[in-house]
Amino acid sequence: AAGLDWSAVISHAGYYGSGMTIFTAPIYYLTDNPMTMYRFTGIFCAFLQSIPAVIAYLSAKKFCYVKDMAAVLIGIVSGYFVMTRAHVIFNEHAMILVSWIIMVLVLQLHKNVQSPKKKAFYTLLLMVVLGWSMTLHTRSLTYWIALVILVPFYFICYKQWIVSVPVAIGGGVIGWLLSQSVVSYMKEILWSVGSGASVRNGQISIGGGLETFFHLKDIRPWLSIILGQIHTIGVYTCGFALLFFVAFICVLFRFLFFKKNRYELKRDSVISYSVPIMVFFLAAVMITIAGQSITWLGGSVAVYEGGPASQEYGIKAYGYLRYLGNYCGPLLMLGMIWMVQRKDLILQYFKPTFVIMVLVEIYWIVCIVPYVH
Repeated sequence: AAGLDWSAVISHAGYYGSGMTIFTAPIYYLTDNPMTMYRFTGIFCAFLQSIPAVIAYLSAKKFCYVKDMAAVLIGIVSGYFVMTRAHVIFNEHAMILVSWIIMVLVLQLHKNVQSPKKKAFYTLLLMVVLGWSMTLHTRSLTYWIALVILVPFYFICYKQWIVSVPVAIGGGVIGWLLSQSVVSYMKEILWSVGSGASVRNGQISIGGGLETFFHLKDIRPWLSIILGQIHTIGVYTCGFALLFFVAFICVLFRFLFFKKNRYELKRDSVISYSVPIMVFFLAAVMITIAGQSITWLGGSVAVYEGGPASQEYGIKAYGYLRYLGNYCGPLLMLGMIWMVQRKDLILQYFKPTFVIMVLVEIYWIVCIVPYVH
């Protein structure tokens, strides 16, 4: 209950952030009944996980002019596209919501790119959200890296800064420092109980993974993490995620390297609004898979060294979508909007996507399935 010292218990758990507890704290002050606490916290998590459906519906209508019924369906499907169950209590629900809030702010920045005051306002909000995200989980660093990729990409293509640079730098530095101060404080007083000991799951380390990567004798442990997750997201979405990803990447390639295509695509309001969202969230997905292919490489190597029907824990890396799933909802929403508004643009990439799916499936059956216990 509120006011009690839980540090002796928490110190044995892995760190997963404290940024969501500020919203659930009132529950612990209102009651000391453990079942009531659990149920109301679960209701709160379910509420957080339901908000993206509303955001997707409103975004489809406001920015891409999708009609009511289609927007409703897009909102429902997008809202259900999560890798977490609503009744399981952890920070993932807040991180999923952060992705959708960022999407709305990026759309507003694109819409108001010509207005210095509005751009400064939405940039400041974006920095606040990014700062808060770092208190949810260390993985939120992905959002910051994705923004660093989006800003120059947007400038190259549109000859304008999508963010207010002074506000982004100032607000970003302040947000980062404040969030890290909060995280350090919470780790010290609660997770490590003032002992100064290292907190499990408190940071992302790639040093060991890089060393393993550069000394690989077999490429399969590394390749299986990447292709395994591509395969799993394809199966999870009946192939639509791969179709959308291929279409988005090809359109962005044309947008970046072919000026004639860029001019034509800019005139298309649906594509124009899609570009910053595609860049940001595709970057986040790629960063996540690339990061896992390094940080989880040691476990994957152990799987292959263990031989067929391996019981190694590292095998989960070949189909673990909880991390990258946080960034896929907005991309799925865009894909469905394209299916409604620009079906021809999506379907022209059906054949290459089918070839990719077949090749990935062959790799899955030949190189991964034999090692699944």
